[in-house]
Amino acid sequence: MGEDGVGSIYFQGTDPIENRQVGGGQFIQLKDQEKVIVFFVTPMEKLVSVYEHFWQDPGSEESGKSYTCIREGCPMCQAGNKPRYVTMAVVYNIEEKKVQVLKMGIKFWKNQVEAFKAYGSANDRPYQIKRTGEGFNTSYHTISLEKSEMPKIEGEVPDLMELIKALSREELAAIVGGSRDNSGGGSQGNNELAPY
Repeated sequence: MGEDGVGSIYFQGTDPIENRQVGGGQFIQLKDQEKVIVFFVTPMEKLVSVYEHFWQDPGSEESGKSYTCIREGCPMCQAGNKPRYVTMAVVYNIEEKKVQVLKMGIKFWKNQVEAFKAYGSANDRPYQIKRTGEGFNTSYHTISLEKSEMPKIEGEVPDLMELIKALSREELAAIVGGSRDNSGGGSQGNNELAPY
């Protein structure tokens, strides 16, 4: 488990969410008025939170990529790229019938953890997540649906700790310096509801 302090790159459970200040952020692929219904596969105590950079090479037409911040001596921080605090969970998308990773900012998770605690579990019912608005005027509304059993999950469930593995200081410095393409390491762009 990560420690909350300088040098930490990840945190696990709900305490880092409940004790974190709510800041801005836009972390989802749903478009305005789109919604998804998911079961949370990850239990509350296994949610993974991390500081993450979004890096796009200057002048590039590509959408950029997300990289886990290594905190102390991070080349992306030194380049002025402020990391954002995101939390991830494995979910089962009911409509698409597949396992995915949900990555959202602290404001979403503060509300979601309250719902989990009210029901005593993150995994006993599906939740509808709907996006409204665009840009800085985006918000997400979650509705807990009737308690039911999670569908049987076939196939491999992603390891969140594997997904947040940080690149080395040297690899991050090479990205900042432009000597490495954006094809390896880190998580993909802004894929907050990313297929595994």
